[in-house]
Amino acid sequence: MLLSGTLSAAALSTIKSIVEAAVEKEGRMGASLLRLQFHDCFVNGCDGSILLDSSETIDSEKNAIANMNLVRGFEVVDDIKIAVDSCCGGPIVSYADLLAVADRDSVVAGAYRDDEGKSVVLQCVRDAEAKIAGSEFL
Repeated sequence: MLLSGTLSAAALSTIKSIVEAAVEKEGRMGASLLRLQFHDCFVNGCDGSILLDSSETIDSEKNAIANMNLVRGFEVVDDIKIAVDSCCGGPIVSYADLLAVADRDSVVAGAYRDDEGKSVVLQCVRDAEAKIAGSEFL
């Protein structure tokens, strides 16, 4: 199950719900998940390697000095993985893919809200999509 359009609606909904709950519980979690993605992609590409625990054969990026006190949200990603594996009937979605979707949802969930409680970021995305759709350059 890659992110090439085959991630089920149930899996996407599960990820969104967990991210929204995490951001509701701790407002900075949306930014923390985005930072986690950045630190993962910075070293050797977006491969989910920052999520690996150290072992006898792995010196984890999670415990690297450069990441100490900078990255957090590992438990949210672990919760997402468990829930999506259950939803999809097994471990068929990679951590890297889950982190990418979680980051998408975290940006919207953690976004600044206007006086009516609507996400300003989400409205900007919708406005941009409308402008692109009406463009004569398409």
